[in-house]
Amino acid sequence: MFIVAILCCTALLHALQVLFTKFFNQNYNGDSKASPFVFAVMSGTALALLTWAIGGFSFSPSWLTVALACSKAFLVLLFNVAQINAASRGSFAIMSVFMHGGGIVVPMIVSMIALSQSLTPVQYCAVAVLIGSLFLLNARGVKGERAKRGYWMWCILLSIANGGCGALMSMQANLLDGAERTEMIAISNAVSALFALICLAFIRKRSIGEDFKKINKRAAGWLCLYFAVAVVAANLYSYAFSRANTTIVTCTDIGGALVLSALFALFIFKEKLSKLQWLGMVLSVASIIVLSI
Repeated sequence: MFIVAILCCTALLHALQVLFTKFFNQNYNGDSKASPFVFAVMSGTALALLTWAIGGFSFSPSWLTVALACSKAFLVLLFNVAQINAASRGSFAIMSVFMHGGGIVVPMIVSMIALSQSLTPVQYCAVAVLIGSLFLLNARGVKGERAKRGYWMWCILLSIANGGCGALMSMQANLLDGAERTEMIAISNAVSALFALICLAFIRKRSIGEDFKKINKRAAGWLCLYFAVAVVAANLYSYAFSRANTTIVTCTDIGGALVLSALFALFIFKEKLSKLQWLGMVLSVASIIVLSI
């Protein structure tokens, strides 16, 4: 029950991260093209420093942790680039299905091969139902317009990048039995922030300094709230990987976060949910319960 409580808490924190990111983007006064990279630089730097501080400023990573952390940082960069390109070329809803579906399937496959983890037949069915619920939760956003060239390629890369991040975190946590969690989170976030800064400098050139000055007080407030929940979420997520099956961790986290995000949309943004979305929420919760038994 303890690990289930941890996973539910992680799902809530990840849903809050999405919410605070949305509020940051709404209040950021700079160019919308710069916003994701400015956010990535600030959040990556803050999470690296906060995690280092929480770990008592100790820092002695093994080469395995460094390699996995740097690989994860590269995948975070790929994730951001793929998300931006996919969102500008076609359906956001379909993109979301690829993103979250990859976050479940890729770690599951990697954990089966590299960590010899498996599920019961009933649990595999629950995973399939959960992936199906992703389509229902995003059904209202699917439109019939034709996707622009490159859309499907970027969706596939987004799926691989999102799933790869979870797979690498799981491998590090399992291969080192939960050790060097601070180093893994700190290095991956610091390198990710550096990659984002390089991308921002390449895209924005001389205006890069102005992009950071466009963070007003309201945007900074949401950014700080993001820091607070993200640092706790990252550490709990890594801990969960070292104590539970990878697929159960990712499914509970992604499914729970999606359900909570839908509820945020209902109660905070006053959006009406369709019958398919309600069905998707019910199936998601049912799948999570089956996986947790």
